[in-house]
Amino acid sequence: MNILLDTCAFLYAILEPEKLSDLAAELIENPNNSLFLSSISAYEIIVKYKLGKLGFKVDPVKLIPEYRNILGITELPVKEKEVLLLSGIPNLHQDPFDRILITQAMANNLFILTLDKLINSYPGIKVIW
Repeated sequence: MNILLDTCAFLYAILEPEKLSDLAAELIENPNNSLFLSSISAYEIIVKYKLGKLGFKVDPVKLIPEYRNILGITELPVKEKEVLLLSGIPNLHQDPFDRILITQAMANNLFILTLDKLINSYPGIKVIW
């Protein structure tokens, strides 16, 4: 299974794994799954870290690539075609970070691992948690 972790799922996996659902934990641990983390999630983590909205003290510049490697997660860069897809999706979600994750999942035929139920409202999006 090809899975895009949303930002919260990635942070839970590395900092608070007890907050993952049983299925989410199993999917992350299963070596047969291909896991991806969007570069937009790295951006979101750094922005929120600098604003003091995250409860950890470790520099995300070190934290993100280190734990991506530990968990075997592949970086997923944001491509122009994924950004352009924003014009064709309904405006159901006001979070710009999540909207990019939605278009990346669409463009790359990925499941999104998220607890955000609003993402499930988008047509054609495959959400798991």
